[in-house]
Amino acid sequence: MALLSPTALSVAGTALTLASATTSDTVAATDDMFLVVTNGSGGSINVTISDGGSTPAGNAASTTARAVGAGATRAFPLTSRTNDPSTGVTTITLSSATSVTTGVFIN
Repeated sequence: MALLSPTALSVAGTALTLASATTSDTVAATDDMFLVVTNGSGGSINVTISDGGSTPAGNAASTTARAVGAGATRAFPLTSRTNDPSTGVTTITLSSATSVTTGVFIN
């Protein structure tokens, strides 16, 4: 597991440089961040972003896996609300990291 560092966007334009993924990474998310996932593998993968919140009854919030098809690139918003209150980070889990690249960007 690695703590990802976001790349800041600039008004002049920013190259979306992605790096080899691992199956579990973390980031101290803020409300102006997003995750980019490119799946270079031959099959679909799932991306799950933790939800550090809780329901009105105090139960842990649920997470939903989002598919990224073979050869596809998808962007996912990150917010401070996905950070775990005890660790201060959001956990990003991939069902497979083979031929997958990721990057976190901040506006």
